[in-house]
Amino acid sequence: MPEVTTRLADELRISAPPPSLRRRDLVLVVALVLLHVDEVIDSDTLWPAATLATGSIAAMATLIRRSNPLAGVLIAFGAQTVVDFWAGTLESEVLVTSAHLGALVTLIYSLARWAPLRDVGIGLGVLAVVGIVGEYAVPEGKTTTEFGTVLLWCFIAALALAMRYRARLGGYQRAETRHEERERIARELHDVVAHHVSAIAIQAQAAQSVIHQNPVAAQDTLEAIHSSASTALTEMRRMVTLLREPSRAGELTPTPGPDAIKALTQSLAGELTANVTIVGDLEKLPATVNSAVYRIVQEALTNVVRHARRATKIWVNIDCSTDVVVLEVADNGATPGSSRVGFGIVGMTERMRI
Repeated sequence: MPEVTTRLADELRISAPPPSLRRRDLVLVVALVLLHVDEVIDSDTLWPAATLATGSIAAMATLIRRSNPLAGVLIAFGAQTVVDFWAGTLESEVLVTSAHLGALVTLIYSLARWAPLRDVGIGLGVLAVVGIVGEYAVPEGKTTTEFGTVLLWCFIAALALAMRYRARLGGYQRAETRHEERERIARELHDVVAHHVSAIAIQAQAAQSVIHQNPVAAQDTLEAIHSSASTALTEMRRMVTLLREPSRAGELTPTPGPDAIKALTQSLAGELTANVTIVGDLEKLPATVNSAVYRIVQEALTNVVRHARRATKIWVNIDCSTDVVVLEVADNGATPGSSRVGFGIVGMTERMRI
């Protein structure tokens, strides 16, 4: 139970209260005071001075409804309670104008919407106690703190708490969206950079080893390096464009097919030879699944190049003939000695979950 209470309190906590005073708050106060004065003048209340004072105090209290909402509630309702009890002892009552009532509603809403939960409890508790006492202390008097009216204040507070929770939930959802987008960008950057840089590295080593004995083979390897670098730059530009213009994501994100998978293996020049087997129609898969398969193969090939010692052959087997895609990437190299899980493994795991 304490864990549930703590979690609820955390969900209702305010992450960023708004500015304490805005121009529209001043406009609201002026409008409430003018409307209140007009209603008092047009009424036949027995206590115009008291009515005018309490309504004006409540309107002025809305100035601190964000910076100190509890104080605003206590000031407004405190003044009204004193006048109500005083009028009650004289078997009379003080008029509560619509402007005055609007100020009280605004203060209650602000208390539940912006104040710490402790202050919300204190404010509503004080109103409840005063309301219960007012039921018996004020004969036949209809006050702003009688028990039935307190129930109205509680309803307004509940509405404000619901709005508060909704705003907090929206903040969580926006934060989660930003987090997922950062993870997606990190995966894409890792896949693009790691694969092509690894390919360039192994191709450069191959060119270096044959440049004197076989210049033609070295020339072919250098052309492969140029192709890998150009592809990496193209994909990096595409990602930068997506970051700057998210609306073009569908337009700029290709759906990799069998040819793209084979092109990945062909980019691994040198002593590595690849055998690609695809069962089923890869292009009929949903775009998200197709892209995930492509990136997983890309990362797996990168891991072979970087970690599989003395590997000369790679097998890529993809079976998409059923509802489940089965992907296998194997090599004949030695198992790396380190068991540390890098970002690539994490990225592949996340893509499989997607």
